[in-house]
Amino acid sequence: MSKPKLVFYGAWGERLVSDSVVRERFGWLISHLASPKSKTSDGPICPWAGHAVGSKRFFVGDARRFPSSLAGLLDAMDHTADQYRGSSVFTPGELHPTTLTVLLNDGLQAETIEEGLQLRRPLFTPEGLMLGALDPYNTLTSLAGADGFPYRAPWNFLTVRWMVPGDYVFLDLNPQYREIYCQFFGGWPAPNKKGPE
Repeated sequence: MSKPKLVFYGAWGERLVSDSVVRERFGWLISHLASPKSKTSDGPICPWAGHAVGSKRFFVGDARRFPSSLAGLLDAMDHTADQYRGSSVFTPGELHPTTLTVLLNDGLQAETIEEGLQLRRPLFTPEGLMLGALDPYNTLTSLAGADGFPYRAPWNFLTVRWMVPGDYVFLDLNPQYREIYCQFFGGWPAPNKKGPE
């Protein structure tokens, strides 16, 4: 039996994606990320997503063929990271790096996704790779004032991209990650700042 492979489509909108499921789900995701983040704000949930799509920096792929086990998820994460490394170069001063988002196996459960993230983030973060998931179980509240759980999705998605200065909000809870951030960006942001001085 052949090993599963990641199907890489490149930048969203650059060429026709023949798989109708991939088109539907990524169409939903992009529309969702561009929707107003709250009832009192017209700003989108993810301002960067619209910029990435418009500048052909929103890469997409399909990793649904990887098994729904933890080993299958870790394999999918590794393949996704390898594809991303081969498609983009880390430049710490870059505020709008490309991103690669892939569909994951529909059978993955919350505990497996969380365990996979906990196992792979310590390996990826030291090289400047940020790893995140959007899925039906996501309970992360917005760090930018969005209502509810803006990173919750009807399907399982995995996103990888290079670290940017604003990621200090995600890395603040882990002292080791703070040190890594400072190595890349020269220091930790002062309060109420979006990046290092």
